[in-house]
Amino acid sequence: REFTVVLRTFGHDLATVADAISAFATGCHPDYPEYRNDGLVLTADRLYRGRYGTNDDDTVTYKLYGWNNHDGSNADVAEGETVLADTDEEVLSIIECPQTAIYGIQDDYNHWYKHE
Repeated sequence: REFTVVLRTFGHDLATVADAISAFATGCHPDYPEYRNDGLVLTADRLYRGRYGTNDDDTVTYKLYGWNNHDGSNADVAEGETVLADTDEEVLSIIECPQTAIYGIQDDYNHWYKHE
């Protein structure tokens, strides 16, 4: 069966969860030392920061930013950071890629907190 796992969190724990899943996928779990699945290794290029942003026409959209050089905090995106996906279609094209089995997204806690 083919599937894609998308881990989403509002917290600071995405890198820790990614490390734990990657350890399991590389045989580092004490109960499953023979298990190996390279497709479940969560590298930084499969981790994203999801943030809501206002466009030039004042509409608000969900955008994905890269994880590299990120400290894991829920800080807002820095000025000039590259948006990797800024429409629903672009976000879906990333997480529905058939060659990748797992992704991690740190969602926008600050946005949700302000809009609960």
